[in-house]
Amino acid sequence: MASISAMEASPLASAYWKDNKGNVHIRVYYQDRDGNVCQVKWDDGTWAVGSDVLFKDNTLRGPIAAIVYPDTDSDTASNIPGPNPEIHIFYIDLTTNPAAIREIIKPKDSEVWTKVEDAVPTYCLAVTSGLAASEYQDPHIRVYYQDTDGYIRESSWDSATKKWTGGTDDKEKIISEEPALTGTAIAAGVGVNYTLYPVITIIWQDPDHNIAGTLKSVDWQMQETTTPIEFPASYPVNDSGSISVASWNNDKTLVYYEGVKGRVQKITYTWKTKAWEGPHHALKGSLLSSASAGRGSLASAAFAPQINGSIGSIFYQPVGDVSVVEIAI
Repeated sequence: MASISAMEASPLASAYWKDNKGNVHIRVYYQDRDGNVCQVKWDDGTWAVGSDVLFKDNTLRGPIAAIVYPDTDSDTASNIPGPNPEIHIFYIDLTTNPAAIREIIKPKDSEVWTKVEDAVPTYCLAVTSGLAASEYQDPHIRVYYQDTDGYIRESSWDSATKKWTGGTDDKEKIISEEPALTGTAIAAGVGVNYTLYPVITIIWQDPDHNIAGTLKSVDWQMQETTTPIEFPASYPVNDSGSISVASWNNDKTLVYYEGVKGRVQKITYTWKTKAWEGPHHALKGSLLSSASAGRGSLASAAFAPQINGSIGSIFYQPVGDVSVVEIAI
């Protein structure tokens, strides 16, 4: 990928889309050594030279998440982003009391990023919280975080009401049945090429340092159902706990995570057989440069369709390095 200079143990986020003209795009976000959140662009087969500095995040190595907005507010399967869509980046602001999830937006057909004045509503956001985000259709945005009791919670944006929900003690906003590991990384993925009603996979680390998660399905009435994932075995995660989800609707979901020896491993869910496989060693790199729990350097993009024979990419930062490496999968 493009040559960059990130801080060691930088947070990573990525976004992928196939636009309404059939061209494919990737965006990778990281934090440089000055604390700036930067963007690297991949458009139709080519990485742009260098990076774009987007904004200053005074929370060094804090988690970031990104989603791509569809072109219009519409409940149709054809509602997909254009070549230069609206993009939202979420991060946790620890300079305020209490801490807050902030949002910065680049409008459609623009390169100007603007911070949203109001914080994303949360309930008892933990200062050690990880962060993940997903988007589907109308558009509906979902942001996942950890509360001070350890539970994984959801804040929701609905374009019909133009409002966020999630700022109260609403039990329906609790995603995890039990408290998660304090400071766990959180990852979420919606299957690319999904039909009108998607399934969101949300993954985190439990207090015993194993992979845990939930499937959130959406029906034709836009009603959401949360189902805990029953894994066939325990999948141990390193304390720093980097996790990423790449998902293909009605096909496979891949969960990449940092294993107990710092190696990147993966487990695979096949929707047809409804079975998990793995773990398998996915990469030769190590992620042990993470500064603390939940501050890993791992992101992924799921392609639709294949690009040069690959169905996706994994992005990670080698130990003690300022570069970010792309591995085709």
